[in-house]
Amino acid sequence: MLKDSRIGIILNNLGPNQKAYFAIRQANLLHSKYDISLFIENMMPICADVVSPILSLNEIWPFRGTLIATDIEGALRLSKLTNPSRKIFYVYDLEWIRNKTNFIYNVNAFQDEKITLVA
Repeated sequence: MLKDSRIGIILNNLGPNQKAYFAIRQANLLHSKYDISLFIENMMPICADVVSPILSLNEIWPFRGTLIATDIEGALRLSKLTNPSRKIFYVYDLEWIRNKTNFIYNVNAFQDEKITLVA
């Protein structure tokens, strides 16, 4: 494994949805090169076989490595973390155009200086 090769991906769930499927697929492809952990908020049946560990979001506090959020809620959680992890907000979806109309809430996720924005 590479030095500093720990990656944590924050997802809402691993149920049957496109984001979860692609996250699992990439984690499975990269598991021999990187130590990838999937942190999820809501437990539900998993949409594909996973070779990486699946952890509750509560387990994120002691994590050391690179953390990747895939939605606004995950990015705002990253901004509250005090651990020395590198924090990335990967904008997977234009979720603010559906049901998330609080502009200030949404903008806070995109303007946090502690988080690298990848779009």
